[in-house]
Amino acid sequence: MKSPEKYLIRHYGLKQPKLNLLEGYADKTYKVSESGNLWILKVHPERPGMANQILAEHRFMEALGTLENYHFPAHQKSIEQKVFISAEGYLLRLLTYIPGQFMSEITWPAPFLKSFGTFLAAVDKVGLGVDPVHIATKRFHWDLQHLLLNRDYLNAISEPGLRSRINYFFLQFELEVLPRNYALRRAIIHNDANENKKLFNGEDLSEDIYIQYAQELELDADAFQECAGRCLYSNRGL
Repeated sequence: MKSPEKYLIRHYGLKQPKLNLLEGYADKTYKVSESGNLWILKVHPERPGMANQILAEHRFMEALGTLENYHFPAHQKSIEQKVFISAEGYLLRLLTYIPGQFMSEITWPAPFLKSFGTFLAAVDKVGLGVDPVHIATKRFHWDLQHLLLNRDYLNAISEPGLRSRINYFFLQFELEVLPRNYALRRAIIHNDANENKKLFNGEDLSEDIYIQYAQELELDADAFQECAGRCLYSNRGL
């Protein structure tokens, strides 16, 4: 899609939006600005099942919004009160934006690890109560239950020692996890909490969420990989 601005004007009531393309994965992510206001725009190819996945993510984000002491992104509904719009073979959705610096760029505050662990636990607990029906059917190589999909990439590792160590974990997965696979609890969890996906604004910690369910909300895996926007975690009082 070459000009998503016209759809922001037509369906979201913006007047002269400015778009800045951000780094992303399979889908395109834009930072949208107008008159001092900021949003995140996600543009997805309209592949089979994508609409249901977005709606599943929307329900998950609404559930996260019930947590106290934390702040999460929300879909900015269109003029037609839709979570997303369809145009030119793409699905577009607009989300709230939260500013900050990546945690990898600053010195971590002392109470961070404990309070952030509390945050992740709270998010994962919410995931237990969200029906992943539109997520579970997707097989995605970043979903831990489908780890063995990545075995074909072993030959791309040139260093024999490293390749051998990684293959060891594939073998352990086959021996220890697969026999118990159907007995394991399923839920949407946060499984990509690295310092390059967290933002800090000097007082609050934010999570740069790019939920890729399974490309955008993973079952038992990447619950926040390529998403929809950003999630604000507040550590005040912790």
